[in-house]
Amino acid sequence: GGGPGRGRGGGEPQNNTGSESPGAAAARGKASKAGGGGGAASAGGGGGGAKRGRGALWTEEDEATFHSAYKEFGSKWRLVQERLPHKTRQQIQSHGAYLMKLNRIPRS
Repeated sequence: GGGPGRGRGGGEPQNNTGSESPGAAAARGKASKAGGGGGAASAGGGGGGAKRGRGALWTEEDEATFHSAYKEFGSKWRLVQERLPHKTRQQIQSHGAYLMKLNRIPRS
């Protein structure tokens, strides 16, 4: 009789309350790091010129570099990637496909 009563009675609610607070704090921390906090976005200096999607971040400078390299190399993504070393080839290829879909760059 005492086992089930103890598990449901005093132990679990106190432990859940204790574990919920750090979890909630961690969730708030993740939201701040993801740009949920106004201070983090303004401190970065990127401001409104950055596009966000699935964690990818393309600044206006990245866009200009991409367009310049694309004009020079076309869809040779490895060569375009050399101009944007902080981006992976896959990120660059996906961004190129996205811009082609929107007709912002010509298909090569």
